[in-house]
Amino acid sequence: MRFDEPSRSILPVVLEPKWIGREFLGPTLSFIKDVANTPRIDKAIFILMYLASNVTTEITLESLEELLPHALEEDEPDSRWTLIQAMQSIATATTVCSDPQLRFLGYTLLSRFLDMCADDAKVYVLSELLERCPWSAMRAASVGLLKEQVQRAFDDPDLHILKTPLLVMKILPIIYKAETKSLFWHNYSFHMQALNFYLYVLIRDRQTNMTKVWDKPVLEVIQTNYFDPLKEVAEAIKHEAHEKEKQLNKGQGVPEGEENPIVMAMRVEILQNVIESIQHQWNLMEAERKESDSS
Repeated sequence: MRFDEPSRSILPVVLEPKWIGREFLGPTLSFIKDVANTPRIDKAIFILMYLASNVTTEITLESLEELLPHALEEDEPDSRWTLIQAMQSIATATTVCSDPQLRFLGYTLLSRFLDMCADDAKVYVLSELLERCPWSAMRAASVGLLKEQVQRAFDDPDLHILKTPLLVMKILPIIYKAETKSLFWHNYSFHMQALNFYLYVLIRDRQTNMTKVWDKPVLEVIQTNYFDPLKEVAEAIKHEAHEKEKQLNKGQGVPEGEENPIVMAMRVEILQNVIESIQHQWNLMEAERKESDSS
């Protein structure tokens, strides 16, 4: 059988990625609705990874809100959903899945999804992931996805929205908010990602300041709203860890359910080291500005 003869077989059409995407994207994504059903989720992610690798398209802001083809369960009232809802379901399924390999594939799928997005759609999707996702692990991963997209924008000589002041005006306020002591450990991974991302942008945009991340009002707002409260919380937690460490040295064991205070103190110090690196960048820029003003 020759597959280049349409009259003899529809198999070439059925196997064509664009046709699969158009006809079965909705039904495939419906597999992800039940986040506890890992066997269905892994099949859906593998299909979507295939489509993402073989279909070249641009996802616009308008297409994010378009209804996808019907899911398999036609009798369900919510059997039709939008692409942005599907993306949010992928993020949720990826976060709560117990299989680390599947989580990695889910993050990779989200990264490829972002690669297909137009600039305005990309900003919208990243904002949704960072602001509305209830899972701290997914928010931390979203900062990683953001850094990946920003790095590509800086590497590309063409103008990209993620290396303009919109990054500072739209994205950074979502990420850099004051932390409370009670949620510090819950959000620890997120803060580590956020701090390293901010340090990356400072270093990468030091010469051109295309994003306006080096503007003094921006620096002051981020320091007041995020860094000062975070430093205060981190110092308080490290002090508590050292006090517990003293009790541990006296022969008292670690209470059940609590992390070893030595490990806690080390993790806080790692975070503080990144903050110090950021402060060092600020100090260098301030010294350069003073030297420039005096000359």
